[in-house]
Amino acid sequence: MEEPGTIPVTVNDLSKEMRNNSTSFTRLEEVIFGVTFVTIFALLQLPCERTQGSRVPTVIFKGKPAIFHAFVVSLDFAFTGAVMTMSLRQGYPHLARHCRLLAIFSVAAVAGILVCLAVDPQLQALKSRKYSVQR
Repeated sequence: MEEPGTIPVTVNDLSKEMRNNSTSFTRLEEVIFGVTFVTIFALLQLPCERTQGSRVPTVIFKGKPAIFHAFVVSLDFAFTGAVMTMSLRQGYPHLARHCRLLAIFSVAAVAGILVCLAVDPQLQALKSRKYSVQR
């Protein structure tokens, strides 16, 4: 028994409304923006050394300034792509899509660099063990 002047609302209507509402979920570019922003400020807090005229964090990139610079450039592209995507997604969705792809590929490069840095010591240990067994 409906009261006069009320509109029945079903669960299906509510789920459609939630899917259409852009504030109901976090978009990937917003996550990339947040992660890169926090990473940039975390890098500023790490202890650094001067290597070949530039500051390189000693915690992760000790003695590897080229890898650090590749990391920073990839991080910068990911940050810029995410910010541009958020700025352009309403007015220029096609251009925003390309910026989003830039952010995704750049954050994948950042992750790849970190994985390579994590795997490198294990590979060096494996090589030295293999070399000592062959002697």
